[in-house]
Amino acid sequence: MGSTQQFYNDEVIKEILTREGYITLEEMNKAVTYSKANQVSLIQYLLNQEVITKDILGQAIAEAYGVEYADLNSNYPPREQVLRISADDAQKLRVVLFEEKKDSVVITTDNPARPNLRLDLDNLFAPKKVEIKYSLAEDIEEVLINYRTTLSTRFQKIIES
Repeated sequence: MGSTQQFYNDEVIKEILTREGYITLEEMNKAVTYSKANQVSLIQYLLNQEVITKDILGQAIAEAYGVEYADLNSNYPPREQVLRISADDAQKLRVVLFEEKKDSVVITTDNPARPNLRLDLDNLFAPKKVEIKYSLAEDIEEVLINYRTTLSTRFQKIIES
């Protein structure tokens, strides 16, 4: 969970979770008190106690960024679609091609506020229109595994050389 938390402010997430009714003020106050007293992450506490789910957390973080949430667990993109972005670009930008249409693409990332992300994606997919959504860091990481070479493939290359 640590990697997900690096890009957003806990205060903003707390405010969104309570304002939008994801959790009650009483639940939030209990979580804040517990997390401070036990020096644990507020978000981790909320997840461990099942006060919120990963999807609710993703929704709240997406709202903090001002973008929509893309749930990679329920809508896992096909491998061939994922691989349409080069491994270097996908890893460097931490992006996944979530959806592709004739004139547009939907890209999801764990950091929509990354400097120059919009410019990089517009250049990568020109002339298509690019929409950016948010996904949890661990979900992005799971999809990026598609770029890793399997052990048997590496052995085959060693044997061939």
